[in-house]
Amino acid sequence: MKNRKTVIAHPLRKASWYGILGLLFLASCRNGGKSPERMLLRPVIDSAQRIYETSGADAALRYMDAAYATAADKTPRDRINYYYFKFLVGTREHAGADSIMAYADSMLLIIRDHNLEEPLANDYMQALYAKGDALFSRRQYNSAFEYYFRARTIGRSRLTDCEDSFGIFYRRQEVLANTALSYDRAGMTDSALKYFNEALQFISQYEHRYPEKSRDFFGTARGVIYGNMGQLYLRTGRYHEAQPLLEQSIAINTRQGHDNHDAALACLKLAQLYRETGQPERMAAPLQAADTLLRNNPDPDAREIWHRHMAWYYEQERQPAAALMHINRSVALGDSLLRGRKHLDRTDILQRMSIIESQNQIALLKKNNDAKRFFLYFALVMMIMGAVIALLIYLNWRRSRRYIRTLTRLNLKVRQQRNRLQQALRQLETSHKEKDKILRVVAHDLRSPVAGISALTDLLLQDPALTLEQRDNLELIRLACEGSLTLSKEILDATGDFEPEKWAISATDMGRMLENHVGLLRLRAKEKQQEIMLSVPEQPVEVYMSSEKISRVIDNVIVNAIKFSPQDTCIEVCLTAEAEGVLVTVKDQGIGIPAAISGKVFDMFTEAKRYGTTGEKPYGLGLSISRQIVEAHGGKIWFESTPGEGSLFLIRLPYLAKIAPAAAYENGLGQSR
Repeated sequence: MKNRKTVIAHPLRKASWYGILGLLFLASCRNGGKSPERMLLRPVIDSAQRIYETSGADAALRYMDAAYATAADKTPRDRINYYYFKFLVGTREHAGADSIMAYADSMLLIIRDHNLEEPLANDYMQALYAKGDALFSRRQYNSAFEYYFRARTIGRSRLTDCEDSFGIFYRRQEVLANTALSYDRAGMTDSALKYFNEALQFISQYEHRYPEKSRDFFGTARGVIYGNMGQLYLRTGRYHEAQPLLEQSIAINTRQGHDNHDAALACLKLAQLYRETGQPERMAAPLQAADTLLRNNPDPDAREIWHRHMAWYYEQERQPAAALMHINRSVALGDSLLRGRKHLDRTDILQRMSIIESQNQIALLKKNNDAKRFFLYFALVMMIMGAVIALLIYLNWRRSRRYIRTLTRLNLKVRQQRNRLQQALRQLETSHKEKDKILRVVAHDLRSPVAGISALTDLLLQDPALTLEQRDNLELIRLACEGSLTLSKEILDATGDFEPEKWAISATDMGRMLENHVGLLRLRAKEKQQEIMLSVPEQPVEVYMSSEKISRVIDNVIVNAIKFSPQDTCIEVCLTAEAEGVLVTVKDQGIGIPAAISGKVFDMFTEAKRYGTTGEKPYGLGLSISRQIVEAHGGKIWFESTPGEGSLFLIRLPYLAKIAPAAAYENGLGQSR
């Protein structure tokens, strides 16, 4: 079964009716102390809130739309709060991302058109925050943070008259929490933790001012923040800090009246923690709790993650039928969610293209206007020179204008298409280069500190005064360092220049090379009580090739056989001389490769990677690099496998390597990455 690390992407906190209450408090609060505009729709919003609580969202929106349409003398502030009401309801009721964005943009447009940023500072802050929420829901975290930060700045500098308003308190704590989430999604861990802690301190500092509010609200707010902080620690591998936070979040939000949906997400994060720390026996309780909570609070994304955890859990419990059932449900649900996200992405692209097209039309109209002005001046000059010349020019101009319009339209379409294609190609090329560069820099810079940690760990392990627990912990650190160094080396190799024409080609005795590698790897196999059997021809078999590169291929294949084979099994390595080349086979008695992932085994950074039989960590790079090396020699690598019985990997190489130019592999490398 495919075994990959799962990161639960906590969705944007949905605006609750505390948000509607915040709207009412803001409506009654002075806006920055400068000529606040009247708000005529406040009674309408009060009624709409009651209708929502008793009859649902559709009835509340119908009432609000009808009242808004019939209201006379609507002020800009009425229009702003009308769209904000629809934004809050749409967010809570899971309306489309396009609708939510349209409401936020409408609010900002009204404020900017009437220059109300200062007079209606409260409403401006709400509009900025709504825009940030809409961007956050589209996973545009950096842009969302900019709007959150601007809203927070307004809240600090201009809303002194409303400091005791619960609406302002609610919005400020939510701005802090969502700013932290934006930093978290952007990968800025330290900044995210800073804002999470500020949000907790803010709640503790001001909750005593609102004794009339239910303790459920403040508990729920803390529980949500604990869950998000736990997820951050989980993703960064700080499991001891993540576990108590997730347990607190679950304990708070599983209570009646609290955010049960957030509690379900926290249960899934806790199950992920147990999975990553190798404690499958502790996963049952949080998964069962998550199942119960999700039945009452449906969430397709969370349910898909739950199925994946259940599949892994049943696999560890050796219940393949149950594991397969959850895998199938996870895949089906994941495909459905993916189709929905692709539709949203496609819609967003179409909207962007529509905006660009409108801008181009405006530019064309401006150019046409300039051309018309020029022709007018020209005609006036020609009239002075003589009526006959002016008439001839006029007739010629009318005839040529038709041609110019036709040519302009055609030319514009050609230029637009060409510019779009050139821009897309440049962005794609830049993205690929930047990605490789970043990967190389990160992998290179991490090697030195990790190597230092590994060396210090080896020194500490030599101390005879260590307790057994201390020695076990140091051994875990040493193994983690070795895995990190291996991963960084594979990343450097995978993102480096692939230039087969520069490889050193020489005659190599394949039998002797296999004997050397098998001799070295037998020590590793003994750690799992495995035996490696080698069969080579008695006569030397020479192959002209890059011995360094092919040695790596042999190591990768044999190490994988050791990794995915259980203890007390045999691995068979065989060399056969054929008419036009040699065939190397590596056969194991391991777990095999399911048909569902067989087509992804040789992909770069493949999702088909799985943990070894004793928990060895996979990286998804070795077989991809091996295939590139073998194919660069003019050879072929493939496998045959039966799940549960083992795999057979075959490598065929010609006697004389047919090294091709590096350019022949650039397309393949780019696709693999």
